[in-house]
Amino acid sequence: MWPNYPPWLSETSFDRRLLMVYLFAMGMLGVLGGGGIVSVVLELCLAGALAAGLIVLSIKNRRAKSWHWPGAGRREIVAALSTVPLLAVFVFAGTSGFPPNNPIFLPWYLAALGLGVFAFLERLRLVRTSQIDFEWDCRDALDTRITTAETEPDRGADTEPAIGADTEPVWKRRVRAAYVFLFMLVWLQFLAHFYLFGTYMRDGSPIWTETHTERLEDHGRVVYITREQEQLLSNLEPNMWVVIPFFGLLAYVLQNLLGVRMFATGNDQSGT
Repeated sequence: MWPNYPPWLSETSFDRRLLMVYLFAMGMLGVLGGGGIVSVVLELCLAGALAAGLIVLSIKNRRAKSWHWPGAGRREIVAALSTVPLLAVFVFAGTSGFPPNNPIFLPWYLAALGLGVFAFLERLRLVRTSQIDFEWDCRDALDTRITTAETEPDRGADTEPAIGADTEPVWKRRVRAAYVFLFMLVWLQFLAHFYLFGTYMRDGSPIWTETHTERLEDHGRVVYITREQEQLLSNLEPNMWVVIPFFGLLAYVLQNLLGVRMFATGNDQSGT
């Protein structure tokens, strides 16, 4: 199942808006931490209290709207579990240059955790990105069957807006899988470069030596690393000015010219 990604804020779900509030609050905590106003312990307490409050609001909204969990199949469970290692790799890559025990950086890790948890729950259909998907989950089971039989034959009573895995041509699924695979390779390459850069900046020599001859600079701070380390960094460094436009253009061509489903929108209710 591919979730709908609404183009407008008015079409986003209540849970998605709560996530935006959480992310904004984490950004503000980072600013306060940079000014020495809050400590790591206080940031953890404030983030925990905010998260608990947002969860309470989400539960109250679900009860008021008679929300029902549509269930999750094997594909959804696998997709949810795949978010765990991806989040772990992303967080680990930042620890070398941005320690999480620093009040400036901790809120960004908390924000990443919030995004990861939301993605995990979204794959399990426990939260929704678009309001139309949430409203679909709030329908009574009998009403769902009647509405489906009359107006939406492709969306059964025991399922929800999903990509038609059984009807979509095999070549389209393979093209999309290849795109995701290539994107993940570049993403992992970038994370490896990011991690090593932070490690070399942390452990590099503050002065030039016979072994540490290569200059490495970050925001005015200069260290020296070995030639082998510099070559490894150069090999791993992706040209983001080329990579990002390339994948964006490729996704546009695949979806709009070849008809390969890359993204869903709030207006695309079937998800197929």
